[in-house]
Amino acid sequence: EQQNDAYRPRQTPISDPFYEATLAYDSSAVTSKLHKLIYQQLFGNQLRATILKNTKWTNVEFDSVAWDLHSTVFSSFPRYKQITKVKYLHGLWNVGAQKVLYGTDTYGLCPCCASHLETMDHVFQCPDLTTRSHREALFVKLENHLIKIRTPNPIVLCMMSGLRWWTLNENLTPVHPIPATAGIIRPENWLATTAFSAQTSLGWDQFLRGRLTMKWLSAYQFLQKGADAVPASQLWGRSVIRKLLEVSMEIWKHRNGT
Repeated sequence: EQQNDAYRPRQTPISDPFYEATLAYDSSAVTSKLHKLIYQQLFGNQLRATILKNTKWTNVEFDSVAWDLHSTVFSSFPRYKQITKVKYLHGLWNVGAQKVLYGTDTYGLCPCCASHLETMDHVFQCPDLTTRSHREALFVKLENHLIKIRTPNPIVLCMMSGLRWWTLNENLTPVHPIPATAGIIRPENWLATTAFSAQTSLGWDQFLRGRLTMKWLSAYQFLQKGADAVPASQLWGRSVIRKLLEVSMEIWKHRNGT
């Protein structure tokens, strides 16, 4: 049976008659954000490879991160703040371990506790009492922010229990923590627990970098239960990521002030 040409699938998009040329990518016409598309094609694979190497993630774990939200939040910062955050996101802070690596320090001890080799993780896990008190005060502000933006309680409990477990147990990782919702079989708690487990696999250090598993968004959407649950989850996710980056920067500022 002969197929009508009007319904035959096209391999390339139809050119707009009002334009002299149409830029096509992946069988679609590019109509906006051309610079972003070009940047992704030039550097996207290299950046992905770098992140996979540094985090030791699988491709599946990489693809489970809410990268679109992370990119939107990052792009909203002024240029000078983006540079500071890029150093953090890729583990390039000038911590003690880096100083030892480049021969500018013999021992690379943490300036806060003066007893541990200072790594990126140690900045957030330092046992110094003043540092721990400052960190906990920031976590309280984070928890209050989550409540303020109407984060469902099971999600708040899981996020905060995961963060506190990781920052207080430097020598116990990678022992897996138990979420605050463990053993509760109600759907809302099960979804939050699933997100907790997925985030633990990605790393709570990555959580502080704003690299959220998309399962947090799925849990939020289920608990919102409304026609606007999906767009609301996008706004919520961006707010969480921005606050996490803010907390991380404040912890680094405290370290530098000692």
